[in-house]
Amino acid sequence: NPELYSWQLVQGPKGEDGADGVPGPKGADGKTSYFHTAYANSIDGKQGFSTTDGNGKSYFGQYVDQNQADSTDPTKYSWALFKGTDGRDGKDGSDNVPVITVGAAYPSGPKKGDMHWLTDSSGVVTGYYTYDGTKWNPYKIDAKILSAETFNGMTFNGVTFTGSKFISSFKGVKPDGVADYTVHGTTTMADGKIVTDTYSDTDNSQVTHTELSQFGLLSQIYNKGTLMDSAQLSLGMLTLSGNYQTASNKPLEWITSSLDALRVLQLTNNNLLVWHGAFYPQSGDTATISTPLSKTLSGWLIAWSYYQNGSPTYNNYAFTLLPKAALIYNTTGANYLRVTFTMKDVGTIFKVLWYDDTHIVGTAENNTGSLSKAVMTEVYAV
Repeated sequence: NPELYSWQLVQGPKGEDGADGVPGPKGADGKTSYFHTAYANSIDGKQGFSTTDGNGKSYFGQYVDQNQADSTDPTKYSWALFKGTDGRDGKDGSDNVPVITVGAAYPSGPKKGDMHWLTDSSGVVTGYYTYDGTKWNPYKIDAKILSAETFNGMTFNGVTFTGSKFISSFKGVKPDGVADYTVHGTTTMADGKIVTDTYSDTDNSQVTHTELSQFGLLSQIYNKGTLMDSAQLSLGMLTLSGNYQTASNKPLEWITSSLDALRVLQLTNNNLLVWHGAFYPQSGDTATISTPLSKTLSGWLIAWSYYQNGSPTYNNYAFTLLPKAALIYNTTGANYLRVTFTMKDVGTIFKVLWYDDTHIVGTAENNTGSLSKAVMTEVYAV
């Protein structure tokens, strides 16, 4: 009971700070401490003692002093067991667990279900195989499980690529017909197009540009980086372009022309004999022309021969043109044309010709007077 005690203060109030004391004596120089370790096979460290080789050792020793070198005296170390006795044997494993091996040759003594990654001499995996109890069989890997950014040195057979871009670089390629000229460049296949650009190995200037797309083919050739010629085949039309110089003192001029199937046909028909016979032509005479006027380049060229003693002489010729434009641009419906020509021993005469796309029809006046001295013997598509 605190009330039974007499109490008094035994600690006075805090006084003022006193003066600094006298400095103590200088201490001794410090020394570096070294931690030493050793290994042994007994608790006293005397069996299998080593300061460097801990392999197969069960005891670990240690001490600290100011000497850098490790002591070879086991009694200086404090020893402790750091490797226990072997544990109990585990349960037997299943005989059916597949073994996976990797190598350039199949392992010996395989069991059914074992798997092997076969490699070449460089260690590159060339195939995946499973053992069926009798032989090793190739095993396919579904491409869907592959996820890689780069494939190097791969060969793909029977593969469908979707949404991909292919880039092939080349260098030191010698164009056909060139002895000492090489090029480099790239061929890219993407977005439905195959594009190739080539550059000179000498000065890196562009040489060619080609495209094969959904709509056709484009081929361009350059000289020191300047476009000189272009050919484009697209939607049934061949378009040719190029730089031409009409004279040495004239600038280059870029010209373009096009060919389609009709124009090629017209060129094929050019100077083709499309009719021959002997017509004035008078009323009732109709010449059926084998090449339509619309399928000529310029029209029908009519050869007129001098007519004497009831037959053409096949000399003393005159020529007239029945132009294709007369058929195309005739808007009056009156498809006739008066052609005029001059012939020796006849003079200047005219003939009246009615025509459509495949016929020339005569009139009665073509067999009157001096007009009867000339007959139509050949027609050419021009």
